[in-house]
Amino acid sequence: MYPGKMDAGYPAPISNWGWGSFGANGIKGALYSGGGLATPPSAGLKSNSNYFLTNCSDINGLSVLINIDADMKSDVGFGFQLNAYSAAHDDADAAQQYVILCDSGGTLWGWVDNWTSANKEVINNRQKIASLPSATLPGGYALQITLTNDSSNRVSAATYNAYDGSGKSIGSVTLTLKNLKKDDGKLMTDADLAPITAFQLDIVGPFNGETANISSGLGTIVYTANGNMTVAASEPSCVDWDYETLEQANTVYGTMPALSSNQFAQYFEATTAGVAPRISHAKVGHMLKVPL
Repeated sequence: MYPGKMDAGYPAPISNWGWGSFGANGIKGALYSGGGLATPPSAGLKSNSNYFLTNCSDINGLSVLINIDADMKSDVGFGFQLNAYSAAHDDADAAQQYVILCDSGGTLWGWVDNWTSANKEVINNRQKIASLPSATLPGGYALQITLTNDSSNRVSAATYNAYDGSGKSIGSVTLTLKNLKKDDGKLMTDADLAPITAFQLDIVGPFNGETANISSGLGTIVYTANGNMTVAASEPSCVDWDYETLEQANTVYGTMPALSSNQFAQYFEATTAGVAPRISHAKVGHMLKVPL
C-alpha cells in the first residue's frame, strides 16, 4: 500500500449519513476478534433452530436489530421471531414471543403472543408498523425489537421499529402489555408479566405453522442487553418451559463466539438448499396464530 492522506473534513460525525436519531449517539460495533466458537444446536443453525442467548438471571434492556443487506422476498411472507423464555417456576408468562412480521402483502406488523407453561395462551395481539411498497423487504432496511422491563425486571412492553435504507423511520409501534386484553377479555396485570432469562431469534414463516420459501435475502442480527450473556446450543436448565416455534423457512445462521458479552452479532441468509425436514428439539411446539 502507498501512504496517502485523509480527505478534508474527516473523520466526520455519523450524522452525515442522514440516519436521523438512529445511531446519533454512535453505534457500538460487535466485532469478532478470534477465539473459540460456540457449539451449534443439535438440529443445526437454521430455520427454527438457532442459538440461545442467556445468563440464567433476568435479562434487561434487550434489543435485537436486524440489518437487511440484500432484498428479502418470499412466497408467503416471513417473521422475525424473538422467542423468549421465563425463569423456572415463573408460570405466569413462560413462553414470550415478540415478532416483527412481513405478510404477503408487504405490511409490517408488531406482534406479541405469550403463553403459560400449562400451554395456555395469555395474550395474542398485533398492530401495524408500516406498509412496504411491495412484499419485498429491501436491502438497506433495518428492523428492531426492543423490550422494556419494569422495576421487577418483568417484560412490560415491546417496541417495534422499521427503518428505510437512509436510516429514516418508516414506522414504530409500542405494545404495552398492561394496556392489552388477554384472551379472556380482561386487561393484563402484573400477575401476567414475567422476566426472561433466555431467548432465541428465528427467521421463519409468518404464522399458523407456515413454511416460507425465501428466494433471496441476507443480513446481520445484532443482540444487545444491559448485562452480559452467553451463547448456548440448547435451552438452559433455568428456563420455565421447553418450547419451539412451528414456523419454518430456508434460513441459515452464522456461528457465534463462546464468550460472555452484552452484545453479539450473527450473520443470516436464505439458502438455495430449501427447508430441511423438521427436527423437533423441544417438548412443545407453538404456532403463531392470527388474532381473532
